[in-house]
Amino acid sequence: MGTDARRPYRSANTAAEALAIMGELCRQQVIDADLFALFVDNQLWQDEAPSSGGHTSFIDPA
Repeated sequence: MGTDARRPYRSANTAAEALAIMGELCRQQVIDADLFALFVDNQLWQDEAPSSGGHTSFIDPA
């Protein structure tokens, strides 16, 4: 499954391509390395990412 099939001007990236791009952005210090590692370790790009025990936590912005 690609990253966004709604883009009419080009084909969607595969998950592997998107992760490679994000990895390069991480190496260039454009995105946070710890956050990227968390994203990869927990496979958050998957349709059904590992659950947190059925609980969803939200940060109260107030």
